[in-house]
Amino acid sequence: MINKKNKGSSLEQQVRSIFIQLNNLESPQHLLLYMQNVSPTKNSSLILATPSGDVLNRFPLEKGDSPLGFLDNGNTFVIKTDISKNYRSFIEKISFLDLETGDLKRTFSFTGQHPSRVVLNPSKNNILYTKKLGSELLHADITTGTATTIQEKMDYEQIFLPLACVSPSGNYCMYRMANHEFGNEVFTYLADISDPSEPSVFIPAKLNGLRTSKFFGFLPDDRMVFGNCARGIFTYSPVTNETEEIGGFDSSGFILLSEKGVFFRKQHQSDSANTYFFDFETKESVNLDVKMQRPHSLSISPDNKYLSFVDQGDSLDSLHVFDLETGELSAHKGVVNGSYCWSPLGGHSFDSR
Repeated sequence: MINKKNKGSSLEQQVRSIFIQLNNLESPQHLLLYMQNVSPTKNSSLILATPSGDVLNRFPLEKGDSPLGFLDNGNTFVIKTDISKNYRSFIEKISFLDLETGDLKRTFSFTGQHPSRVVLNPSKNNILYTKKLGSELLHADITTGTATTIQEKMDYEQIFLPLACVSPSGNYCMYRMANHEFGNEVFTYLADISDPSEPSVFIPAKLNGLRTSKFFGFLPDDRMVFGNCARGIFTYSPVTNETEEIGGFDSSGFILLSEKGVFFRKQHQSDSANTYFFDFETKESVNLDVKMQRPHSLSISPDNKYLSFVDQGDSLDSLHVFDLETGELSAHKGVVNGSYCWSPLGGHSFDSR
């Protein structure tokens, strides 16, 4: 966890300091929390910064710690701890910190399970994770520590859990399973996890012919958004079992889904480094004139004002924040493994508690 000894600051004091700074901002805004390491000989630090790049505070971290996100309407800050074993990195535990009091609420350990990915389900205050190199997909209640199996793989199969795999309502989880016996054919699955004790799994019939399509994420009404190079992008509703075409561009350049449209890069063209935005309402694409070399870990701020991404174009990974209103681009140097998240709304109108 956060180092209790460094600079004489306890875990409780450090977390409480984050809350105090969020709550005492002169104007309400979302801040960035990211892991930074500017020297291979030093431990990483957790940075609290404005989108424009102003560092408000830094907190020392133990080796393997990184921010995962927020639960409980922003009241709970989640940190994951990784370990390395046999040249692979696994998640050892995740810790839940009360952002207002600074107290450690609970720790969820993955003893012997070796998960490679954990995804938060903020709407339900629980988590989903895969264990043992994609051998099983589980749903866990962080309050009771009870884990329920959603899917177990068969022979020659492997489960993949995308980062944007949980719907906004928290009732659905999308995942993919590759069958290595039949040419790595990939199947798309959808699990109804509205009742965590009895999750149900099905393959959407209307997606059977599009198993290799790219999954972009969910829209606010729980519709899944997919991309297919031949057909553009379309949605599938697990509620109505209907699909709908919503765009006609080459989705191979997709990078991020937002509520209002899709961010993508045009590939195999002279302006391949430029980023575009396809608007669902107007059906038009706009050149944002922001350059990306090898972007990953892309995100939209909760207020939809900023596009953030980590770019490996430099010797040190840089967290870039693009202001979608002004077109300004700022950079935060030395971000480790793309580990960052947006904070809940901070400022005098902070009202999520």
